[in-house]
Amino acid sequence: MVEEIKDLDTISPQRGVTVTSLIHYAIQIISNFDSESVKDLEIFGVDIDTTKENNLVSISVNNKGNFMLKPIMILELYNDLGEQVYRTEIPYQKVYPGFCKLFELSINDVPKGTYNGIIVADCGDENIYGINIEIDVPEPKTKI
Repeated sequence: MVEEIKDLDTISPQRGVTVTSLIHYAIQIISNFDSESVKDLEIFGVDIDTTKENNLVSISVNNKGNFMLKPIMILELYNDLGEQVYRTEIPYQKVYPGFCKLFELSINDVPKGTYNGIIVADCGDENIYGINIEIDVPEPKTKI
């Protein structure tokens, strides 16, 4: 986006507050090509991030196809008996062809322990991608 911005008037200062409002306009063009659409999403990185206020599972995905994908990221964790102990998801976010995106899912409500789980990226129709994981959930952070 390109726009012209007025210079600030520093010659005649006044008491009080001056508010200046700028409105930005943008146009996004998404097109389809005549070639066959290839939908290919790769989950290439899964980490637990404990450096922030919440314990998060960070999932890195790469759109290796030539079609925009809108995955819903789902995390399910299971105990040693195969019982589901946790499930969470993030509503869809666009991932453009040739680009990567980081999804972060909170696991603060999960008790400390080691879990088997699955991460699913549901892109709609028959485009579902997933991986099996084993993660060690650290002690949940307490708020002071």
